[in-house]
Amino acid sequence: MKYRKEKNNACEWDWNKVKYTLLYSYFLYNRFTYMCQYIVNKVSTLRIEKNITQEELALVVLVSRQTIIALEKGNYTPSILLALNIALFFKLPVEKIFSISYEK
Repeated sequence: MKYRKEKNNACEWDWNKVKYTLLYSYFLYNRFTYMCQYIVNKVSTLRIEKNITQEELALVVLVSRQTIIALEKGNYTPSILLALNIALFFKLPVEKIFSISYEK
């Protein structure tokens, strides 16, 4: 990326490119250094409260039992469609079931 451009035999900085590069570098630094994000969910708690098995929940939301197990353990991040189906089943907003955490 060329940061300087010549205009009338004078060298000028292309501040848009410099600004973009600095902002992008800052974003990458913060994203990978400080901000590791994880999805935390309450699926297991809600499922136990409703007294249903993992297999029954899996049948209702159209996934395998293994997917529900991985979701409850925190090893699987659900798709938007799956998160919405789970929220619909429990009759709760998605935000009440799934949230973002910065610690695992």
